[in-house]
Amino acid sequence: MASVRVASTSFNGYNVVGIVRGADPALRQTYVAYGAHYDHVGIQQAVNGDSIANGADDDGSGTVTLLAIARAFAEGPKPRRSLLFVWHVGEEKGLFGSEIFAENPTVPLDSIVAQLNADMIGRNSADSLYIVGPGAAPNGQSAVLGTVVDSVNAASTRPFTFDRVWDTTTHPERIYYRSDHFNYAKKGIPIVFFTTGLHPQYHQVSDEAALIDYDKMARIGRLMYQTGVALGNRATRPKPTATQ
Repeated sequence: MASVRVASTSFNGYNVVGIVRGADPALRQTYVAYGAHYDHVGIQQAVNGDSIANGADDDGSGTVTLLAIARAFAEGPKPRRSLLFVWHVGEEKGLFGSEIFAENPTVPLDSIVAQLNADMIGRNSADSLYIVGPGAAPNGQSAVLGTVVDSVNAASTRPFTFDRVWDTTTHPERIYYRSDHFNYAKKGIPIVFFTTGLHPQYHQVSDEAALIDYDKMARIGRLMYQTGVALGNRATRPKPTATQ
């Protein structure tokens, strides 16, 4: 015989939002959105006396990379569109921060032309990167965005090899549904999720900063930055022709 106990608790959490204004008087009212989550899983069962799950990769890697991208845009040339940065809370508890933002955005939702999500981008093979969204998002809404990312990657000095095995709604890991981009995709916004994938330290106290591949993380940051430049200067939205 088995029994199930369900408990609920209330907590206060806050998304952190920032904007870098674009250069074009008209297009600056539209946004390329970047996202990462800054929460983790908290206190775990102790391993060798350590019970604090630091979440260096999940999602410290995405959080600090977004900070670097925001600084690069703030201090450098501005694209035509504006850049919207959202550090989501509550991802680990059920994508709560991104759900709240998608329902109560700080800018008009239809002004967001694309959302680029970074979650766990600091581990595994140096040149491999999972891309999720162009194939998995409904109605082909992220297909054009996927071609932009492909083009930017191909033009880089050291392109990544994109792994698309998770870019589907039917993979057993259900990665498409498991990070903050999903709540934007549900609203019809083109999305791409960048991740270097799972590893033995996932949701463990052993997810430590010493294991991060900082060179790879920086390269992903540059790819996301250059994708933002391409989208920010693009005259049309990255959506299929029939829905532009």
